[in-house]
Amino acid sequence: MSLRTNLPEIFKAASVARHGIVYAETRREDEYSLEGNLSEQDYAGNIPLVISRKNYERTGDDTPFKAWADRVRQETINLDTSIQTALGFRAIGYIRPVHGVELVDLDVGMALSRIHTPYIDRLAADTSIVTKLGYASCITPADCPVSNIIDPKSGAILQIHTGYAGLEKGTILRAVQLTEGVIEPSRSLVYVSPHAQEGYVINQVNNTLVERFKGPSMVDFVKVHDDGRATLDMTRAVQAQLVDAGFRADNIEVSPDNSLTDPTLFSQSTFLTRGVNGRNGMIIGKKNH
Repeated sequence: MSLRTNLPEIFKAASVARHGIVYAETRREDEYSLEGNLSEQDYAGNIPLVISRKNYERTGDDTPFKAWADRVRQETINLDTSIQTALGFRAIGYIRPVHGVELVDLDVGMALSRIHTPYIDRLAADTSIVTKLGYASCITPADCPVSNIIDPKSGAILQIHTGYAGLEKGTILRAVQLTEGVIEPSRSLVYVSPHAQEGYVINQVNNTLVERFKGPSMVDFVKVHDDGRATLDMTRAVQAQLVDAGFRADNIEVSPDNSLTDPTLFSQSTFLTRGVNGRNGMIIGKKNH
């Protein structure tokens, strides 16, 4: 597993450096590897896991499925421990994205967001905020962008899972409303994580999305192709909604890494051709001085 710890250029400003910000991403070695996976959900495995689950549904024998699931879960716990040590955090919170508009304050909700907590029992939200030293937030996408936001004055960190459904529901604007007085968009700096770039096929996810995305706020970012595919340009959509929410365009940096083509990134869209699925970790927090 590779842990990339290069601080985005946008976060190298002196106003941010004083807060001891650390940003990191887990990456795998190649497209057939599960190393770097930070999700123990059923899909965070490969074809043998899928087959063993289908066998369980057919025969009632859950032994192979449970063995595989337990192994994946233990691997994610071990990975969390090593990341925490390497980056100097006391705790990392992993919220459970549900493609909604809810927010978790990790300063008070960390205990219910740790990776040791079974996935289904973790706090469900697509946005987290953290201000405490030694605390970090981790969102685990596979194609969806994650907007990592720092307010240089307050030192608060806001992390938003800005996937296709969140964009349609206005997750960014809602996050700004929920953090009013702590996150001021006009002075905040944003780094948008690696994600599926302009060719993200939304009608493979849900055909009704195509019609919903033809609404006034999203129509400019959807393209319907001659072969019937409808693709979403998530990069432009995220940038536009960040600006609409009050963030300055020149304070937004977007990763050029594309999960659809980069073999070090997991992709929900392409895992059937790669045979492996999982979730990369996008981690941001403050060092425990």
